[in-house]
Amino acid sequence: MSRTSIIKTKIGVHWKNSVAIGVSSPSSPRHPKLIELDPNIPLNDYISKICDDWKIPQSNSIHFALRYDDTHKFVTEQNRSQIPTGQVFYLSLSHEDEVQDIIKYLSSNDYHRYDSIALERLKLAGEDETFALEFVQQKGLDYLLKLFIHDEKSNNYENFTSNLLRSLHNIMINQQAINWDNLQSIDTIIDQLICGINYSKVPRSHSSSAMMILYSIINNESKYSTKIIQTLEITHLLVYCSKQHDMETQYYALVLINIIMSKGNQILRSSLLTAMSNTVVAIRLRELVQSIINSVKLLFSIV
Repeated sequence: MSRTSIIKTKIGVHWKNSVAIGVSSPSSPRHPKLIELDPNIPLNDYISKICDDWKIPQSNSIHFALRYDDTHKFVTEQNRSQIPTGQVFYLSLSHEDEVQDIIKYLSSNDYHRYDSIALERLKLAGEDETFALEFVQQKGLDYLLKLFIHDEKSNNYENFTSNLLRSLHNIMINQQAINWDNLQSIDTIIDQLICGINYSKVPRSHSSSAMMILYSIINNESKYSTKIIQTLEITHLLVYCSKQHDMETQYYALVLINIIMSKGNQILRSSLLTAMSNTVVAIRLRELVQSIINSVKLLFSIV
């Protein structure tokens, strides 16, 4: 009788110092580990063993999880079957504990001591659907939105940061239902983003993140879509396509232009077609520019 072989997945796990929250430094280095995952053994057993090897108290192991090193998404029993052999992970707080810890910082009166670290963590964890849903359910979004409106340090476009905007974007698009219209003070935030993109005199590191949010709002057919399309200065968006800006900013400016053209009127499309034909962008984005131009020409032929 033949025996059914169990396919084990070989992975690597390493330690990140940024995860050392409430964990004392070890007397010896926490060396990376190579592990064979047996589908019949619970993930918690592997995490407990890792914690033991790295001198993390066993009682704390239930508060940890594995996360993908590239996407930062959390590994769960439900998605572990999707792990490819050779994937690298790092040990992190579980998504529940990560939510609670980040909210603790966002709600703290001493928040500015931790703002860059907390928002960096939120931006990365927000890529995960399970985390995003838990964050919203635990009212974390309320604390995040207060930074846009009630925080004297952060409440204008010039003081926005890429981590702040990207955190909001990631949480919104990765929860189960996207509804920008229900966000508290979203109209004020939209006004700040539009004004910042239209009138900012110098390149900002968070420009691409602002465009990502505006694109998502239009793409999800928010009641604010028309306002964004009519108020954004296309000539300014074209400036963001120039080589003085980084390629990510150029890319999202083009993506935003594309969706505005697809929903705009014929006069807008005509003016954009001329302007886009004279736009000089990074070589890797020229194909995108040409595809946008071709799409506009196709719309004209249909009309």
